[in-house]
Amino acid sequence: MLILRSADVYVEVALAAERVRLLVRQQDAVERALTEAKDRFRIGDRPITDVHEATARSAGLKAQRLMAETDLQMRRKVLADLTGLPIGDDAAALPATAPADDLETLPAWLARVERGNLALQAAETRIRMAEAKAHASAGTLAPTVDLVARVGQERLTGDGRYGSASTSATNHAIGVQLSVPLYTGGMRSAQQTEAQALIGKANAERDQARQQIGQQTQAVWLDLAVGENQVAALAAALEASRARLDATRTGLRAGDRTTLDLLNAENDAGNAELALREARARLLLRRLRLSALAGELDEMALRQTAARFQLSSR
Repeated sequence: MLILRSADVYVEVALAAERVRLLVRQQDAVERALTEAKDRFRIGDRPITDVHEATARSAGLKAQRLMAETDLQMRRKVLADLTGLPIGDDAAALPATAPADDLETLPAWLARVERGNLALQAAETRIRMAEAKAHASAGTLAPTVDLVARVGQERLTGDGRYGSASTSATNHAIGVQLSVPLYTGGMRSAQQTEAQALIGKANAERDQARQQIGQQTQAVWLDLAVGENQVAALAAALEASRARLDATRTGLRAGDRTTLDLLNAENDAGNAELALREARARLLLRRLRLSALAGELDEMALRQTAARFQLSSR
């Protein structure tokens, strides 16, 4: 479905832009740490290894940033080709909050999918068409009984030697006509066999579609149920990473932590933030997929999802 494909590509663009932003922030932090390490090395307060570690981390982040910016440009091109719209630098953003709607039970969603799924409705339509075709073919070469009626009239007039004369006759007939094909060459039985086979095929396709769509619904529902807990866990992990980063900065100033410890803490905090934002976006995409499976992916559902993809505070 084009809508889901567009949503997937949009999220990939937003994630790529977020990776670039976090890498820029990490690179700025590393550059500050490198400058501080060099200054402190000059006065003998830091070993040369701190300078080397900060230099290596800075070079690595520059390479990662170049790769991330290239990936972002490619994903923007894909989104522009898909939508036919120009994609600016701030055109895509990740959701700032996770969806807070209550998730219905799995049986309730399965019932909604059974009622509204478009593929299942199409399969039911194919079954009805096959049954109608079988009914029509069954009567094509079967014995038939017809009611027959006929009315006829004859009149004769003329002139002769002895004068004019006329005569007339009227016939009325009504009856029942039975037509029985003596031999069809096997066509009748072949048509009936084919029609029944088409009905069986349509039923099998409907059952297979119902099974596959039910499995997809269950998988997406379980992903949503687990995803809500995952978002909560990632939010706690981000908070802990930021607290660790603050503690590492304090420890570095006190001499209890090294520059490498600070760089690792910066990296972990950035990765935790990206993981949380990605989990929130994936959760919204799963809700769209669940709505699509139930045949409920309408304008209102898209507007509700789009409202959550807002620029978060930096």
